[in-house]
Amino acid sequence: MRRAKLVSTERIFIVGIAAVVAFASLFAVFMLRTRAEQGSIDRAIAAARTQVELSHDLTQAAFLLTDGVSATAGTDVDDLARELERGHLTLRYGDSVIGFDGVDDPSISMAFDRAGDVLSELALDAHLLQQGAQPTATVTTVVAGAETYQAEISRVVDRLSQISSQSAVRSQQFQLAATALLFVLVIGLLALMAHRQELSLLAVKRAPDQRDIDQLTGLVRRAYFREQLTAALDATADGAGYTAVLVIGASVRLGVQRELSPRTRDRATQEIARRLRATVRSTDLVAKVERNVFAVMMEATPRVDDAARVAIKLRTAVEAPIQLGSLLVQVDLTVGIALAPVDAESADELLMKATLAQRAAIEGDDYRYYSADLRPETGSRLQIVSHLREAIDTGDQLWLAYQPKVRLDDSSVVGYEALVRWDHPTLGALGPAQFVPIAEESDLILDLGSWVIDEVCRQQAEWLDVHGATVPVSINVSARQFRQGDLDDVVGVSLDKHGIPAEIIEIELTEGVLLDDTRAPIDNMERLRDLGVRIAVDDFGTGYSSLSYLKRFPIDILKIDRSFIRELSAGNQDAAISTAIIALAHSLQLEVVAEGVETGEQYGVLQALGCDTAQGYFFARPMAADVVEHGRPRLVAVH
Repeated sequence: MRRAKLVSTERIFIVGIAAVVAFASLFAVFMLRTRAEQGSIDRAIAAARTQVELSHDLTQAAFLLTDGVSATAGTDVDDLARELERGHLTLRYGDSVIGFDGVDDPSISMAFDRAGDVLSELALDAHLLQQGAQPTATVTTVVAGAETYQAEISRVVDRLSQISSQSAVRSQQFQLAATALLFVLVIGLLALMAHRQELSLLAVKRAPDQRDIDQLTGLVRRAYFREQLTAALDATADGAGYTAVLVIGASVRLGVQRELSPRTRDRATQEIARRLRATVRSTDLVAKVERNVFAVMMEATPRVDDAARVAIKLRTAVEAPIQLGSLLVQVDLTVGIALAPVDAESADELLMKATLAQRAAIEGDDYRYYSADLRPETGSRLQIVSHLREAIDTGDQLWLAYQPKVRLDDSSVVGYEALVRWDHPTLGALGPAQFVPIAEESDLILDLGSWVIDEVCRQQAEWLDVHGATVPVSINVSARQFRQGDLDDVVGVSLDKHGIPAEIIEIELTEGVLLDDTRAPIDNMERLRDLGVRIAVDDFGTGYSSLSYLKRFPIDILKIDRSFIRELSAGNQDAAISTAIIALAHSLQLEVVAEGVETGEQYGVLQALGCDTAQGYFFARPMAADVVEHGRPRLVAVH
């Protein structure tokens, strides 16, 4: 939702800038026009006042002629009258030479007309005076005409001054209003810029880092997807459409009974991820949530059926056969859809319901929306969360099974891996695969991990009391708990509480934690090593990291993933890979453990390759602590 809001804010920001620029331009044009009009009025007033002064000079010249003071007074009177006529025409109609448009205002037209009539008679009398006809009578007429013209032009001056004042007031009022509006626009634009910057910073903060990215596909992982979904659901509360989650199951195959090699399957998965990204909108979030399961989040969809149209597009795009060299890989897609706020209001519940719909779609539907008839299964899943929380609090339903680790050169037991089990009061015995993924979806994985660590330390203390010796026990820690940053505190508290040495505890981390480009995982590992705890990298070979990463991390043990052991035989590709891993580990002074050993042939090949230890059904299945103690495995004294 923040991405959608950021896009919307970008548009508003652009419109805001355009509005400010447009308004400023109109304001500038208006001010230039107003100033031009005001300048024209000011020039008209100046010209009218010149006419007043000229008419006054004409009166004085006429009086001088009466008194006989000036012999040229008649000529002066005639010249002044002619100048008055020219000035009057310029004032009335303008003069293009000097760039003056003249005065064209209906409110002073009559005054101009009267003044013009008076001026016409005045000019004639002035001309007669200049010719010497009846001086006294003509002078009197000229004086009277000049005074009348002066009075009419004075009225024009007064009216022009009034128009100028009114125009100045209106201009000032407009300037104040325009300045206020422009100020409001600028303040709004600044606020929008601040909001835009805040959203941009949030977007940067929310951007996935390396640990949130699945290295095989480049898609975000489940934890980041869930986090973004929670944020989107919070934003959906404003009623801006629906938030849709599509859970997509992808099954890849070569033929009816032909299995894909791990490498071919990985390449097919990469192509599926690419097609998913290319099909959805740029604002939709695509994630890889499980091994063969993907998810798409669509924010602010206005219609319920939008998700169905996307589901159909996804099936069309992804189910097209994938050509991988000489192989043609078939893809089967099943899509489940859940909508917020219709189906759920929390990220966990929405994902859960979309998953239920996806599982139901396996029966043959192109896609399936979550519906009420799927609710009983949802209820049981939600109940597992509630019951698991209770089981962790009480501790009387959870227990640990221990699978031996065997040294290959002498078949002695040199350690165990602790595996959590749950005896549910109504559902019976549950394996990790049935409840750990549910715990991963919530904060319960942190509490569950802490319980396992404490229980292993308690059991180790008991074995030390009984036998005076023990062997190291490894504990699987989720990437989420490791990234929490306080794992050393959790382990340290349990070690002190039960009084056991740190060297008999091993912490197993998945290879994914090595892919974080930050300093944090190294710091977390070093704090664990400072306690004396040993660190193992589990499922090595499946995380797609560079082998050079290994030398950066303070680890002690490398565990080869069971996918390389399953079809292990002398001389095959898996043997070559295992050889390379063993050689690499030994060059870095790391112990090598092979997982999933189930046959004597696998055991023999690993022994020949120089693998240090192994675990699997060939040696023993996971067993309860009392079976371990009753069986009295070869225990190594702690020095």
